[in-house]
Amino acid sequence: MTVAYAVAAGLLALACLATGGAKLAGTAGMRARAAHLRVPWSGYVVIGTLEALAAAGLVAGVWLPVLGAAAAAGLVALMAGAVVMHARSGEPVAATAPALVVGALAASALVLAVLRF
Repeated sequence: MTVAYAVAAGLLALACLATGGAKLAGTAGMRARAAHLRVPWSGYVVIGTLEALAAAGLVAGVWLPVLGAAAAAGLVALMAGAVVMHARSGEPVAATAPALVVGALAASALVLAVLRF
């Protein structure tokens, strides 16, 4: 279980660092995305911070399964919110695919972390 969790956590951490880092850096693409979704920029910075914290928690979860489970659960909730925001903005279902994939991987990491208790 530890290897499976480490692989899932590593992939998730990379995804979270990429998107969270872009939000925290204030890239033009992320600013445009926030405006499109009608999320204030300060809210997007909070989301980026949560993604970065989730990445750290997932990695730490290799040694502390409870922390990994908490980070994965938070990421599932964050991705559920992303799906709702994309749906509210009138985007096609395909636009929610990244959030759905990350959410599913986070749910898998959550199960793997809980099995390690």
